Amino acid sequence: MNNIYSDYYRMYGIDKLSLKHKMLPCTIAPQVRHFILIRKWQATNSKVKKKLLSFKMKHLKKESLVDILPQTKLGLGIYMFHTGIVVVNPNAVLGNNITLSPGVTIGKTVNKYTGFSEYPTIGNNVWIGSNAVIVGNVTIGDNVLIAANSFVTKDVPSDSIVLGNPAIIKSKKNATEGYINNPVKV
Repeated sequence: MNNIYSDYYRMYGIDKLSLKHKMLPCTIAPQVRHFILIRKWQATNSKVKKKLLSFKMKHLKKESLVDILPQTKLGLGIYMFHTGIVVVNPNAVLGNNITLSPGVTIGKTVNKYTGFSEYPTIGNNVWIGSNAVIVGNVTIGDNVLIAANSFVTKDVPSDSIVLGNPAIIKSKKNATEGYINNPVKV
């Protein structure tokens, strides 16, 4: 599968753009178009192309409501099933097959002892519910389901469910089973 279209696959379940979508890019969900532009930006070394793609992303942001810069380390298969403001700090790291719901914030904190900024690292096959906030130097393991409105400021082991504010972590084998649709095989 073409890495540039891995997010398209997560949304639509097909490997390549259909003839309809090739002819009418506006029929692709705006958040998917945003991720395609990010991946194209990451794949090119041309400063001119990067500038053009950045311009397109800036204007698409009003429609997609995605605030993710192209410098962000994104795994394959980022999925947003609804349009809604999603903010990801460009220093955060996201794994493969991440599902982002509307209102998600993945951001930094500043360590009060060192003064250094700290950012989250998110594993593979992670489902993040609406209005969840993940901040600071935290590591989210693989196969983690973060429930809506959760506030995560501590590490979460693989195969867990996270609930509430402050976050409560419960161990659950295959926590995201049935939640990660059309996973990209890496």
